[in-house]
Amino acid sequence: MSDDAGHESIEAPSPAGARTPAEFVAALRALRIWSGLTYRQVQSKAAALGEVLPASTLATALARATLPRAEFVTTLVRACGLGDDEVRQWVRVRNELALGTATAASETGAPELARPFPEAGQAAPEVAAAPPRRRASALALVVLCLVAALTGVYLVISSAPPASDPDTAFVPIPGLPLTAVGSWALLHPAAAPDRCVTEGRDRTGAYSQAIAALGACTQVLPRTYLRPARRDLVHIEWHHPEHGIGCLTVREHGEARNLLEPWPNCEAGDGQLFRLDPVDGGRYRLRPVHSDLCVGLREERAEDGAELWHGPCTGRADQEFTVELLSPPA
Repeated sequence: MSDDAGHESIEAPSPAGARTPAEFVAALRALRIWSGLTYRQVQSKAAALGEVLPASTLATALARATLPRAEFVTTLVRACGLGDDEVRQWVRVRNELALGTATAASETGAPELARPFPEAGQAAPEVAAAPPRRRASALALVVLCLVAALTGVYLVISSAPPASDPDTAFVPIPGLPLTAVGSWALLHPAAAPDRCVTEGRDRTGAYSQAIAALGACTQVLPRTYLRPARRDLVHIEWHHPEHGIGCLTVREHGEARNLLEPWPNCEAGDGQLFRLDPVDGGRYRLRPVHSDLCVGLREERAEDGAELWHGPCTGRADQEFTVELLSPPA
């Protein structure tokens, strides 16, 4: 990972500094943004874990300043790609805040002093019943303690991760520390390391839609996101504020044949799955899973506007890339 451009990868947001329910929910929002997942993608990740977390429920909960349920926190943290230790930390902080809020609510009045025993010959003083509000607060505290205890038991029982299918589990790419849910990145052609893969057009004029081409790294849109798929394969996503998310796809027919085009459907087949094969010097060959070919620069032209091209592997620098992992955008 390069630091030359002022980018650095960051740790996942932590709930450790949250002192109020509102701060805890703000930390959850930061975690969702850090993951790079949209609300619907979080819903899909949760479903893959066997949980139900509708996008509408997620959006509503993260827009509030009140503590969500512990089950909600567990599912969201797992869907964002964190492990059992992180899940336990998030749930522990959530439960501590819940207990602290209940305790504060029960202490709105001064505590009652213990009454002395009556002296001989005196009638025992009349003891007033506890106010209904104070009784309710005490009951709420007991219930929250029980919930916290049961949540701890649940986490201990369910601490073992679910068994994964070896045919679908993601295998880490050597030298490329992608997070479990993926990472923002810049792709630099080795033949032009100061340039990046970004949006361009077919310079022959045969195809008019957006395609992958070489351009300045200062062009911030679309943003590139490498998302693990299965085994050692990734999707190359483009995130655009107007056009949404598109997966780079190798076109096999028509005027755009062998060009790479962003498609809104990221489940369109193996032409959207790429393998990053390591080569010397921290470089990678970009190889679509559906062919024995490589992705490189059209006509080996390392210049602005040069189209990415799907063709025979040559072993030359125009078919090699470096990957710069980035912090999530603000």
